[in-house]
Amino acid sequence: MNDLAAIAILGVLGGFLFIIIAVAVLVAFVQYVIKAVSFFMIGQKAGVPLSWLAFIPVAQDYVPMVLPQRKYELLFIKPKKRIMAFWILLIAQIATSVVSSIQGGINQFGNEITMNINPDEILPGREVFLDVITIVALILSILVSLVYCIFALSVALIKMRMNLDLFRTYGMDGGATAIAVIGIFVPIVPLVAYPFLIGREPEYGYGNYAQEFQEVPYGTDSKEEHFDYN
Repeated sequence: MNDLAAIAILGVLGGFLFIIIAVAVLVAFVQYVIKAVSFFMIGQKAGVPLSWLAFIPVAQDYVPMVLPQRKYELLFIKPKKRIMAFWILLIAQIATSVVSSIQGGINQFGNEITMNINPDEILPGREVFLDVITIVALILSILVSLVYCIFALSVALIKMRMNLDLFRTYGMDGGATAIAVIGIFVPIVPLVAYPFLIGREPEYGYGNYAQEFQEVPYGTDSKEEHFDYN
């Protein structure tokens, strides 16, 4: 009876786990589709080359990053061309994933040392050695966690600036700041707003995207001062 009860409990837990994974996959797929279609459509209408990169998961941010004809500025990040900001974002995202994997490996190593060693079987003199390993693993875990937080924060801030420029390009000056800032903590906010850009015209007009343009600081109202189409 106890075995049957245990099997039943495991079955229920497995079912819940399957549902959670299925929902997570579905949510991720919906997010991908919304971003891909929205970025591809606005990129095509604006005349951005390689707009099809919106359908490549690791390159989805290419279109929203390069589409605004505005100078990219974020603290000390001031690339001469917005494409460089995209590469910086991509590298930061990859670094975040790599550091996260390293952190998981360190935590797994520490857990195995703690759980799989029987104190009664430790040879004399080995206690200090194991204590040192445990402390080193803990220190490494903390350091890697800090590095992860730095990269994750960098990604969030770079995307904030990207979204701010993107929504300003489509005349949403009033809500651009709110969407970009709130998006740091609630990513679904800009995600919901992206489709509304499809029906809007960028400030430089449909099909007028220029890979080389005159970058000037924010604050001018004249489009001619922003862009050099020659």
